[in-house]
Amino acid sequence: MNDENNSHTPPSADEATTDANTPALWQKGGPSPNPKGRPKVPRTPAEVKALAREHTVGAIETLVRVHKNPKSPPAARVAAASEILNRGWGRAPSTDLEGAESLVIKVVKFAQEQIEENEMKVIEHREGEGSE
Repeated sequence: MNDENNSHTPPSADEATTDANTPALWQKGGPSPNPKGRPKVPRTPAEVKALAREHTVGAIETLVRVHKNPKSPPAARVAAASEILNRGWGRAPSTDLEGAESLVIKVVKFAQEQIEENEMKVIEHREGEGSE
């Protein structure tokens, strides 16, 4: 076998190549490695809401693609369909709490003496019914 073509000797300094993906070290006074600065981060709920609204069309399109894709898992298709309906028609009211705003629970605390007095009245009333 001839090893002339497969030599494993390290390349000399003038033959060495630099890796294009390795960033150069930043030196003070040189150009900024991040000329646009830090990305803007939303700081208030209003900024988050505005940012989310910018992506509404794309998000709805994604939900529609997942819903229509027969290869999507059934749970994902149902979730996408539910979100599409909720965005278009609003969330369905909960049947458990429908009309709950008119429900009022009144808690009355009786003293022990009042309870015993009321029990005596009930007993006397029942005795009076049977004697007629």
